[in-house]
Amino acid sequence: MGSLASPQMLMLSGIGPADELEKFDIPVVHELPGVGKNLINHLLVPMFLGTDISQTDGRCPQGCPGSNIGYKYSRYATPGGDPDMQYISIAYTDQPDYGRTVFEYYFSRQIGVKSRGEIRLRSADHNDFPVIDDKYFEGEGAEDIEVIKENIERFRTDVLAHTDVYYEIGPGNGTDLDYWVKRTAGSYWHWSG
Repeated sequence: MGSLASPQMLMLSGIGPADELEKFDIPVVHELPGVGKNLINHLLVPMFLGTDISQTDGRCPQGCPGSNIGYKYSRYATPGGDPDMQYISIAYTDQPDYGRTVFEYYFSRQIGVKSRGEIRLRSADHNDFPVIDDKYFEGEGAEDIEVIKENIERFRTDVLAHTDVYYEIGPGNGTDLDYWVKRTAGSYWHWSG
């Protein structure tokens, strides 16, 4: 059933945190406070690059960022462990009205994710999707934000500073990265817990 439906079904069956079950008049069969807790997911934040459309001709120019997947170590990575930062290009689209091609990059923290969310019931009806609270910006999850910001800054220095073909559209130099991350963050759809 997975990381989202399993806790929901357990709680609807009366297994889970008593206070959550009692909110919806579900009889407590077995109080198990950890049900629905410790939800882990990768935070995903976009960055948009542009290039002159005359250089693309409907294709990726040489050195296209669309072919890049990168892994890096942040200052938060476990020494001797796996890299904890990832960047990947998902798609690109021509925008002839603007004379550019836009590339969508996404940054995430893959290893050592600190955010710990939870699944809660929306109602006692099994047809109602549960409440998903990833808690990306709370407690230790704030470190995930710092890793993403570092990832964006390093992409700027390691990649963008060495090309004159691509330029940053968003977040854009001068944009508050805390603001950008909190406004654009999304799910990588890799829940576990």
